[in-house]
Amino acid sequence: MKTSSHQSHPGFMVGLLLLTMATLSFGQRLSGIHGINQVRTFFYNYGSIGRPNSEPSFTWPKDTGNGYAYEFGLIIGAEVADTSGNTIHLFSEGLIDGGDRSPGGMVWGWQPAPEYVNPDADQPPMSNAPDSWLPEWSAWPGLSGEDVPTADLESYYVMDDRDNAEFAYFPFSEDSSLRGLGLQVTCRGFQWTDLPYENFIIYRYEIKNISDKPLNKLVVGLFGDPHIGGPGDFADDFVGYSLEDNLVYCYDKEDSGNDFSIPWSELGWFGIQLLETPKNSEHNEIGLTSVNAPVYASTDGTPANDPIMWEMYRPGNFSAITQETDNVLEIGSGYCSIPPDSTQLFTVAYVFGKGLDNLRFNAKNAQMAYSALKGETAPVVHVKAPAKDSEISGTCSIEWTAEYEGGEPLTIDLYYDNHKGSGLQPIANGLANSGSYSWDTEGLEDGLNYRIVVFAKTDSIRGVDQSDFFIVNNPNNSAEPEIELLYPLYQETLSGDVEIQWRAGDADGDAVTVHIYYSDDRGNNWRPLAGPLENTGSYIWNTRQLPNGHGYQIKLTASDGTNEVESNTSLSCSIDNEYALMADSLVTHVSGRGDGSVEVKIVDITEATGHVYRLTFDDSSSAHTTYDVYDVDNRKFVLENCTQLSPEQDGPLFDGLRLIIDNVDPTIVDTDNSGWISGQPNISLAYSLYPAGGVRYPADYEIRFFDSVADTALFTDLPVHFQIWNISENKQEDIYFRDNNGDKELSVGDVIVIIQYFDGTAKGTWQVEFNQPDSGEAVLPQDGAVLRIKTLKTFSGADVFEFQDPYSTGVDDGNIPPPPQDFFLEQNYPNPFNPETAIRYHVRSNGNSSVHVELNVYNMLGQKVATLVSKKQNPGQYRVTWQAANLPSGIYFYRLQAGRKQLTRKCLLLK
Repeated sequence: MKTSSHQSHPGFMVGLLLLTMATLSFGQRLSGIHGINQVRTFFYNYGSIGRPNSEPSFTWPKDTGNGYAYEFGLIIGAEVADTSGNTIHLFSEGLIDGGDRSPGGMVWGWQPAPEYVNPDADQPPMSNAPDSWLPEWSAWPGLSGEDVPTADLESYYVMDDRDNAEFAYFPFSEDSSLRGLGLQVTCRGFQWTDLPYENFIIYRYEIKNISDKPLNKLVVGLFGDPHIGGPGDFADDFVGYSLEDNLVYCYDKEDSGNDFSIPWSELGWFGIQLLETPKNSEHNEIGLTSVNAPVYASTDGTPANDPIMWEMYRPGNFSAITQETDNVLEIGSGYCSIPPDSTQLFTVAYVFGKGLDNLRFNAKNAQMAYSALKGETAPVVHVKAPAKDSEISGTCSIEWTAEYEGGEPLTIDLYYDNHKGSGLQPIANGLANSGSYSWDTEGLEDGLNYRIVVFAKTDSIRGVDQSDFFIVNNPNNSAEPEIELLYPLYQETLSGDVEIQWRAGDADGDAVTVHIYYSDDRGNNWRPLAGPLENTGSYIWNTRQLPNGHGYQIKLTASDGTNEVESNTSLSCSIDNEYALMADSLVTHVSGRGDGSVEVKIVDITEATGHVYRLTFDDSSSAHTTYDVYDVDNRKFVLENCTQLSPEQDGPLFDGLRLIIDNVDPTIVDTDNSGWISGQPNISLAYSLYPAGGVRYPADYEIRFFDSVADTALFTDLPVHFQIWNISENKQEDIYFRDNNGDKELSVGDVIVIIQYFDGTAKGTWQVEFNQPDSGEAVLPQDGAVLRIKTLKTFSGADVFEFQDPYSTGVDDGNIPPPPQDFFLEQNYPNPFNPETAIRYHVRSNGNSSVHVELNVYNMLGQKVATLVSKKQNPGQYRVTWQAANLPSGIYFYRLQAGRKQLTRKCLLLK
């Protein structure tokens, strides 16, 4: 694991003083994931991209887990004058590891701008997650002000450097609490799923000077740490660059000492392409002006030393490139200027490819995608043949139309993809724009998921289109089944009824059956969900059957009776269904001293029993604590040996109920409720578990001090002026006193250890160390001083809870939690019905604005048989009638979706 090394900073004492005086007001630091194409990575709303020491961190292809970078981030430096008139160089960046910090550990760099952070969200705003949007947004803020994203997945956040108090520079004349360079950066990430765009991710930075002082000499760039092959393979990377392409790339030299789990032949190349750079005084883009790759954490390999960074990012500096080592990348574009209330743009593509040629090909596709983002005119291409799901063999015709209003002649490049991991393969390049090409498929592997990609290009610009899936099935070739999971595929939160979608079959046309599996532990263990199923392409999954929690994944298999293949696997997602909670007054902690909490979720009221249940714990195993639930009325256990003692995951379902148990961390003292309850000592206290085999004993204590000898320390027979009392059990405990300076009195640096006896053997439990105070002279405890030590106690065999299902005649209705009234789907009436029934529902969206409502009906196979509602509706109650005269008798499901919420009920058509 790498560790950061911070350098000393000129003027850091001034900076520390000013930092203490300033009001630090940045927003919540959040992370999100971009991962809808072949590139998958964490990003943070303070500028860092990647996830140090773990994945996903620039993972490509995403299903392999192959990592290519530790982290990268935007870095901006400027030459300014401090309050003494000295010329200084000040940088801001937002790196997690190795970033600039004050001596007290405060960030000197980018922080989230608080006004652009949703306080109720757990990630930065992303186009596919409306819950993450800012409360005032009614639609996604597209790049051109549109209501829809311009890419398949977009992220958005704003950061500034108001808390970078490293130097005595004040960008705002009227507010000395705002520091840094006075910059605000609007950051957008873009990803697409189209084949030509699946191997890169684009980040665009709009850099605005919001101060009242001009920045006349400024450099914009990136600081990052590549590791081609993953976090365990960082010491053998090579670096190259192309000024013509504004492209910097990293790779492992062939067979260059990769002793880790990824074979060299499977590694790709990682590139950083500057798609748009700041402009100079002539309004021309500056381009790539410096590249350096010094050794990681060396003097010139850390952003913590601003004067050295200024030299490293000096335009024309390409001198410090160290090869086949653990290096960092310093990529710059400068110098430029930003007057007050003005902006500069900086856009970067992180690109991946198999070798340099493929990397450059994908970099050109990134340029094409960004040109489209900016609204630039490009050739318009449409693939006409092969048609969707058509079956071809031998020689077939590829047909297209392509035109360009610029008038320049077009040439055509043709590629195919068979969706088996090989990427785009060339068919023919440099063709005339004839509109058709005869393609010989004889040598191709049969397959279900072929697509054609057509590029139409001039010398300076390209357009692209891709076909739908089609089948290649040549005679005398056999084909195995193929299956692809289409939804859910990306990391998201699921609730209600989720439609699992797939594409499956084989090129020979043999029938296939499908099985669906799920994992609740990020793929470590898989359990059957459904199957065998007909190959209908979709299945309705009732997520209420599983507990809320994180780490769920989905995968499928397809079998033709002889061969079975496995689909791609979804990214980890969460299940989060809204349920009523049993009133706290109905959950009683009958006995025990555990400090955790127990909540009861009412998942399915139709299974309510009205019974009394008893919850008990078993902590006899050293591995983990388990719990059982006993039905007192039926005199039987309904749950046994359950291990869900974390609020991150609900417990198993029983009688329509689930438990949420939050067991506390047993390794720490409850410092919030520990401290002096009498006396006025001035001393710093450090609580911990006794390090030499300490035992976590669940009790609270008091150390009581006297002016005369009150006890004798164990093992040393040293008289001491204090006693230890176990106030949980009302008894005095033995003491081990570590007299570190040998003065035979309690002094600074000494340690008091609480002793408990287990099977007649004395064991240290909790200890407290007496250290120098944070300020002032040390004042040790005197006669009458009492120190309270409260421990966090986990649930044990002594803890017993009882609760009663509230849905019974013997319980006051005031204790029954009402159903959620903002979103409710009633049972249809009449039921059973023939052939007409009425369905009522209630909708209220956030902010009482209209919301898009879908009400669909499905059969037992998960196939949609009717759409009853599909439109925006205002808050309120609605009634719709379903006519089912043309359908056979049977059970049907009707699902209501309003925004991100879903509810489903079943009904019976009986003719």
